Amino acid sequence: MKITKRQLRKIIKEEKARLLSEQPISGEQANQMQLSQEFTRILGSINDLVSQALQLGVDPYELEEEIKSIAISVTDLDHLQERRMRNFIRQRIVEARGGFAVDILEPASMADELGMSHGEYIQLHIDAANRAKVQIAENTPDIFTVQGSSRALLKYGRLVAQAEGGPSFNAREFKEYAMYEV
Repeated sequence: MKITKRQLRKIIKEEKARLLSEQPISGEQANQMQLSQEFTRILGSINDLVSQALQLGVDPYELEEEIKSIAISVTDLDHLQERRMRNFIRQRIVEARGGFAVDILEPASMADELGMSHGEYIQLHIDAANRAKVQIAENTPDIFTVQGSSRALLKYGRLVAQAEGGPSFNAREFKEYAMYEV
C-alpha cells in the first residue's frame, strides 16, 4: 500500500487542526508555548508516518522529499522550526536507511605518510568523529570506519582535512569517493 501526497497532506492537516482545537490559549507567551507544543506533536506525527510508510515498503528517498515538502507547506513555521523539521525528517530517514559510512584503509600506513604515529593519527580521527557526532564502527590497524548521517560525515571529513593540514576540502568529491550507504 502506498501513501499518496494527498493522503499525507490530509493526515498532517487533520493532525494540525486537532492539535489547534485542543488548546485554546490567549496571549503572546501562551501562543508561543502552543506553537512549541504543536511543533513537537507534529514531529511526533511525522515520526509515526515515516515508520508506517517504511513498513509498507515506501522508498525512503521519495518519502523524505515528499514529507519535507508537504509538512512545510501545511504548517506555519518560522525559519528555525522549518530547519529543525527538515533535520528531524532527514535524520529519521537516514536512521531507517541505515545511514552512511566512511572507511580509512590501513590507518597505520596513512599515519606514516603524514609523519605521525599510529596512535596520533587515530586520535585525530577519534576527535573528529566525536566533534562531528558520528559513530566509530570499527577501529583496527587495518581499517577505521565511522558511520552517521551524510551531513555529520561531511563535517567529519572537513575536520579531518583541517587537522591533517591537507588540501582544501571538497564536499562533492568526499561524498562521491569516500562515503557509501550502509
